Amino acid sequence: MSSSSAPLLLQAGTQIYIPDDAYAWLPATLQHDVHEGEATTTAITVIINLPSDWARSTIADVNTRSVTDGEERTVRLAEFIVPPNDNATHLFTHLSDLSTVVETSDTSTDSSNAAARPRYHFPLANKDGATDLAELDHLNEAAMLYNIKDRHCRRKPYTRVGDIIVAVNPYQWLPDLYSEEIQNEYADRIIWKQQSTTTTQQPTWEPHIYETSSNAYLNLATKRQDQTIITTGILGAGKSTSNKILLTHLSVLEMTAPSREDNDSSFNRLSFLDRSEVVTKIIESNPILEAFGNAETTWNYNSSRFGKVQRLQFDVRKNGADEHGSVPIARMTGSCCETYLLEKTRVTEHSVGERGFHIFYQLLSSPESFRREVWKDGFVVQERMAIDSDFLYLATSSDVTVTKTIDTKNWNTTVRALELFGIVGDELRSIVRALCAVLQLGNISFATDSSPECDSSYVSASPSEFTMLSSLLGVSESTLEVAAGPTAYGASILVSSPLDLTKLANLLGVPESTLEAAFTQQTVNIKGLTATKKLRVRTAKDICEVFAREIYCRIFEYVVNRMNDATDATRNCSPEGATQLSCVNLLDFFGFENFRVNRFEQLYINYASERIKNRYITDKFKVIEEYLSEGIHEFRDHRVAGNSDVLDLLDGRIGVIVALNEECIRHNGSNNTFVYKVKVVHESHPSLVSDRLFAKNQFAIRHYSGDVKYTADSMMERNLDCLPQSLIDIGCQSSNHVIQSEFRRLKATMSANHETQKQKTVLSKFRSQLNNLMTYLDRTRIHYICCIKPNNTKKPQTTNQRETATQLESASLVAAALISRENLSKSLTHIDVLERFGILCHDNVQSVIKKSDNKKRECLEYILRVMLPMDSNAGQHKYPWRITKSKVFFKAGALEQMESVLDSYVKSFAVRIQAWIRRILSRQTYRFDETQCDKDSISPSRQCRESLLQDADR
Repeated sequence: MSSSSAPLLLQAGTQIYIPDDAYAWLPATLQHDVHEGEATTTAITVIINLPSDWARSTIADVNTRSVTDGEERTVRLAEFIVPPNDNATHLFTHLSDLSTVVETSDTSTDSSNAAARPRYHFPLANKDGATDLAELDHLNEAAMLYNIKDRHCRRKPYTRVGDIIVAVNPYQWLPDLYSEEIQNEYADRIIWKQQSTTTTQQPTWEPHIYETSSNAYLNLATKRQDQTIITTGILGAGKSTSNKILLTHLSVLEMTAPSREDNDSSFNRLSFLDRSEVVTKIIESNPILEAFGNAETTWNYNSSRFGKVQRLQFDVRKNGADEHGSVPIARMTGSCCETYLLEKTRVTEHSVGERGFHIFYQLLSSPESFRREVWKDGFVVQERMAIDSDFLYLATSSDVTVTKTIDTKNWNTTVRALELFGIVGDELRSIVRALCAVLQLGNISFATDSSPECDSSYVSASPSEFTMLSSLLGVSESTLEVAAGPTAYGASILVSSPLDLTKLANLLGVPESTLEAAFTQQTVNIKGLTATKKLRVRTAKDICEVFAREIYCRIFEYVVNRMNDATDATRNCSPEGATQLSCVNLLDFFGFENFRVNRFEQLYINYASERIKNRYITDKFKVIEEYLSEGIHEFRDHRVAGNSDVLDLLDGRIGVIVALNEECIRHNGSNNTFVYKVKVVHESHPSLVSDRLFAKNQFAIRHYSGDVKYTADSMMERNLDCLPQSLIDIGCQSSNHVIQSEFRRLKATMSANHETQKQKTVLSKFRSQLNNLMTYLDRTRIHYICCIKPNNTKKPQTTNQRETATQLESASLVAAALISRENLSKSLTHIDVLERFGILCHDNVQSVIKKSDNKKRECLEYILRVMLPMDSNAGQHKYPWRITKSKVFFKAGALEQMESVLDSYVKSFAVRIQAWIRRILSRQTYRFDETQCDKDSISPSRQCRESLLQDADR
């Protein structure tokens, strides 16, 4: 068959998107017809057709070849072939509209030829954009990319994908989007008027993050079920800012209720003012958490370096309903913040161009008088005030002037927020001096003697103790002496900066000798015998860093606990009252990270991202398997980007986490051995990247957002996170109230756990926390906000298409849009539909159920068509229901509509029955009254006659 007579696939002039390495997709116009039967190697010619705002809205990577409008290109048909549907466990990443997938026809009956026919996916362009990506005429990844890009350029960061809100980081504050009027508008529409839940039509208003908070509040108030809002996205996508916006909106929603009046005894203005202090504390907790838990990274100035779940506690009152009595008012009464795995290593080290935690730089930008009062010895250096470079743990930002201005402003904000929680005076001074101790630990330096044995160890013991120790170890005294090195007269290690040691001793309130001994010596007790070992310079410096990280971690936990004490409603009410509270949980976890050098911290951060991603897939795309099994063919070629393989590699029975934990407890375990075992055991694993150029301490994992190469240096040490007993004792002896109380609590916890359980590694504890969190999420209603990072330059209204397309693909938004388009949210079995709604069928329900499947289907169609008629604007499927192999699927609101029709039908008969019964009762009452009336009318005359007869007898 010639190509001219073959069926037409695409006509010349069609607007399509073509793949491009630099820009992911480019809009183009097809220059000639495309027919079936053409070889996959056939090249089609297109003309690039760039949008008018391309220059100002598009940003590309460095050294990217530019593209010009009207440029001619050729693309092979093979670029548009849909991959075959295999039996892989992963779900496919490219979902497309059925109308753009074309299968070439073939009159041959050869099944092998039919199976080999190519299926093409031509991503067609849309004439108009959409606020909901599911409403695009041609649904494909390229169309979604350009729709989101266009809205971002027009300062509209939010787009809707069904019930998912896509939030593009605008890199600027848009005050018009978050005004009080906008907050009230979305609350009124969604909560109090319930416009989004009373109809099957999609909302007509602009997408907004306030939709998510309003829907969470509505479900909490009406269903009394805990709600969870999960913000997902890579590092720098705007997750933390989104959570702050949600928190602010949730705190004012109860005040938007139309029924709220000053005379409302339960929810009046006075009661709101009484609790306003708690709500203010909840909102103002964010600056404190950001100061102590956020830092500047390569891609994000305000990156969260810890995970958190903020549980907003609400008290739902039945007597606080709106004027129709349908939506109870939920009062925000408290909050509890749960933190996960602070990145302690950032205290002592960070990459070039990054910074430590914000609070250090804010402290150095605080008023000079305050710094002199708190720590004059450290903040005054050679008659000038100390700067960042005077402390080895800190680094200077690239723009010192701008950063100093920001740090000064944020310091004032942090102090005001701390004052709300009562952290003032001596308590604030203790926290600040503890922070100073962390900085001073970085300035402690060590040196050894110039003798050849300067870096050796020595054992300080008497001859008798030395003899006893050798017998206990089963080693000769000479061998032990050689292994131990020179004895008491041998090498020594000293603090080479005595002045810095004095400053540290004053901050901690501990003698200098005690500090020096803890840093330079290691004491080992063996059955009552004490052996003291001199440490190497590098080891002594490591101990200082461990101590600094632990002090900062204790400060962070202390501040978080103080905030929870002031806001957690469960700590300030009776146990009965605590059980009646409902929660909206704001989950703000680490974003996916991939730096130039990725270490232990990036491993657990990306592991957490994979767990959240897996939860997202389970919640949103598990239904695809059910659709396929029931014969809904729109999904037969489509799968979602799953991450079960990478989770198996990380968290499986013999996964990376298990291997690292085992190496930590193994005698003479090493980081290189851990890497070797991972490479050998998982040599053929699809998620382990094999590269012979990797060093012995390097391995790579294929994550859902890309390949990440990890360097295993210090992974074991950071996973064990061991703190020498001598440092714990120093913390307990410290005169600083914050350090002393926190280290005593740590010591008590360690003592309690010592006899009851084995020492847990950092990853083991973190995995246990995540498991508990996922178990709790099973009991909540989850809402998702997908945050997108449009570019790495933080430039507003511009988009890097390649990076944005990668994020859209990893979030499986095309699949989410297709599911939303089908909108088959609920289902019932055939029998359930017949038994519940069969009363509308003319035949006896039980007789229909016993009939053949064809008869059942006819009865089902009759019932459904009567109750849910055809919608001419519904698209490909005119009815809001689909009958499949064993179930009936209903679009959103359709099943509720059927229940309403059935309820009205049943009520009509109930009214007839009630009327019939009232008629019978009325007749009986009338007859009884008539009889009584006859009796009452006869009795007086009879009495009269009897009386007359008696008189006559007399």
